[in-house]
Amino acid sequence: MVYIDTNIVMRYLLDDHLELSTKARQIIDSNTKIFICDGVCAEIVYVLSKVYKVERLIIKQTISSFLEKDNINASNNQIITKSLEIFSQQNIDYIDSLLCAYNYVDNIDIITFDKKLNKLLN
Repeated sequence: MVYIDTNIVMRYLLDDHLELSTKARQIIDSNTKIFICDGVCAEIVYVLSKVYKVERLIIKQTISSFLEKDNINASNNQIITKSLEIFSQQNIDYIDSLLCAYNYVDNIDIITFDKKLNKLLN
């Protein structure tokens, strides 16, 4: 069991660096149980949206597909899945989507001054 960081996932998804993308594929396509934490997912979303200008729906589909691999486990899959759904449908930052997901899935109260976020919370 290993945790991998954003750089490994990005090289795998983008296949943009001959040496590093090859190493990332070897790691991810192995039988090793791999875990992804919320922070890594947040950074992947940020890099894809801000640096590579990928559309929100494509980001959701790409990360969701990646998380469906048999050996990949998100540290909190239900939260990450819900946050990606919210992110793809709402014009809010991914971190706000993550907070909404915790609110919806785990019924956790979120306190914020953000009016847009407050409208989405239960």
